[in-house]
Amino acid sequence: MKKQNIAGLSMKGGRRDNFFFCLIEYFPDQKRWFLNSVLQVEDEEGLDGDEAIRKWINEYELADLVLDFPLSNPSCHDCKLDCPGMNQCPVENVKTVYKKIDKILTFYLTYSP
Repeated sequence: MKKQNIAGLSMKGGRRDNFFFCLIEYFPDQKRWFLNSVLQVEDEEGLDGDEAIRKWINEYELADLVLDFPLSNPSCHDCKLDCPGMNQCPVENVKTVYKKIDKILTFYLTYSP
């Protein structure tokens, strides 16, 4: 089976802010996803952000790249609840995001290029 690596790119939004590139690798024998590595642009000496992203995409043979770019404050930002965890959260926005994440992961579990 062909590699089914995906990556998440978490950006803070500021021009000078660093960001994190999280490589997530699927192991079909175990039907599980594992976080393989977390990288920062500063880890890539002599490359700017765009070059580092292109390098990682090619190097890790990514099927997809998911971006986390804040357009607003997260739902949990002002929450006063004793957190039950994302999969049991009663807040509608959090439930919606959890369902979307589950749908994406289910797709990758059943998809074989």
